[in-house]
Amino acid sequence: MVVFACLFSCSEDKSQKEEQVSEQSADTDTIVSGIDTLRTEMIKILKADSGVFRGVTFGMTKEEVSALESDTQRDSTEKTYLDYLFEVNELEEAEVSYFYGKDLKINKIQLNVYPEDQQSQAQYFDELKVFLTQRNGEPKTVTNKNAIWQTPEVLITMKKLGNEKVHDIQVDFVPAPISTPTAAIK
Repeated sequence: MVVFACLFSCSEDKSQKEEQVSEQSADTDTIVSGIDTLRTEMIKILKADSGVFRGVTFGMTKEEVSALESDTQRDSTEKTYLDYLFEVNELEEAEVSYFYGKDLKINKIQLNVYPEDQQSQAQYFDELKVFLTQRNGEPKTVTNKNAIWQTPEVLITMKKLGNEKVHDIQVDFVPAPISTPTAAIK
């Protein structure tokens, strides 16, 4: 009788775990669509495939961004930007900062990824490059240490930072510069 109860109990736990895993997979699939090869860590960083980044667009208010990031721990209470730090996995973190101007509207977004080591940095860099290229077209400039994309709406600069001990990645999103035809200006 005891053996039967244990077998029933163990199989019940296993089916509950399988249900939880499939529910988690379904949740992450709906957050970032279009790229089905992303690791869980990248989905945590990207959060959404709308907006300029993580569902946020330039011109949003602090309150609108705070509402979108309500599930993310606020890292500081700076007066010129909103800062969110979150764990990507046990050994790695990412930080997203939303900068705003005097009008209190978002005018810059900065992502910093803090990988564990150089190999992890290379993997994040490559995955971010693929994601950003799919969303924004081919980069204007690309090397093994940086990449730059420009659309009519946004200028994106991604670069590897660090030294032998630190292997960070920084991605800046700013409104694209407005180009004025020089022939029209006299």
